[in-house]
Amino acid sequence: MKKILNLISIIVLLFFASCKKDDAILKDNTPVQNFPSIVMGNQSAASFNCFLTFDSCKVKPLAEAFTDQSIVDLIFLHNNPDNLAMLVSPASIASAVTIPPDIYTFATMGVTHWTNKNSIQIGVTDISLGDFNNIATNGDLHQAYENDPHVTIGWEIDIQANKVYKFTSNRTGKRGLIKVHSITGNYNTPGQINIDIKLIN
Repeated sequence: MKKILNLISIIVLLFFASCKKDDAILKDNTPVQNFPSIVMGNQSAASFNCFLTFDSCKVKPLAEAFTDQSIVDLIFLHNNPDNLAMLVSPASIASAVTIPPDIYTFATMGVTHWTNKNSIQIGVTDISLGDFNNIATNGDLHQAYENDPHVTIGWEIDIQANKVYKFTSNRTGKRGLIKVHSITGNYNTPGQINIDIKLIN
């Protein structure tokens, strides 16, 4: 009986410790990292500038992405043959696409040849564009992320303009939100996606 009571006491203490941690996160007034108007090309863009690192939210062409593969987190492309816009990671691109694009299969530099393939968890949300714009602190972002009921997986298909998506970088452990302004192009025509990103600081 004494062992059972001790176990119950430990569970209760862990519960309250978790609650305090969650409360502290929601009250974190540290300003988020805000990266407006990021433009990523698709897999048919001339420089294959469809790679992005969450470290600086810098867009990278294939050659640079290959060199910096240890910090590349996100890839934008259009799926062949249905033309659905997709946000994937180096780790998930092979599973997400129907027909692997050149950025995956290219000799030497294609993602299939990378030794570092970072992964993410990403999903659509019900967060409005206005609510996204109003997120100013780490606490705001955590609350918006947690209150949204959608699940996240290793990639997101059918990315659409005027939608907000949530993600967690498995490399950094940080959460963030993506607001999509516009998307152009298709799987065999150069195009791009224009996004804003807000990241936990």
